[in-house]
Amino acid sequence: ALMLFYEERQRRAIAIVATAAQLVVALELIDMATHEQASVSLYLLGNWPAPYGITLVLDRLSALMVVLTAALALPGLLYGEARFAQRAPYFRAFFQFELAGLNGAFLTGDLFNLWVWFEAMAVTSFLLVTAIIVAVSVRAITKPNRTDGARP
Repeated sequence: ALMLFYEERQRRAIAIVATAAQLVVALELIDMATHEQASVSLYLLGNWPAPYGITLVLDRLSALMVVLTAALALPGLLYGEARFAQRAPYFRAFFQFELAGLNGAFLTGDLFNLWVWFEAMAVTSFLLVTAIIVAVSVRAITKPNRTDGARP
């Protein structure tokens, strides 16, 4: 969300660096999941117990899914930069929120928080689609009409 206060070039750099950093962190997580003695690692956000707080669980499958998400996010972001970022100014922020929802869903430890992460993903995906559709619609509306009878 802080990306919105920066200029266009800075926002692009922040988005790419953040997504690349996510890939580095994901690789560290899979390394941690495969080389530790315990098969499952727990992290309590805010050190709150399970019924009241968010519990993140790391095992090999969740670490693999986070790595897969990060590995596909970087080319996805680069494609979005080339295709949508100029027309949809909030694309980068929505994309980062979508990644946060995906990673949260893969690492969550209970069904309630899984539902919360799914809601975060759904709202962000609606915002992404809406931002892209509005940008394309505005472009189509403002495009000059052809009056010579030729098909576009």
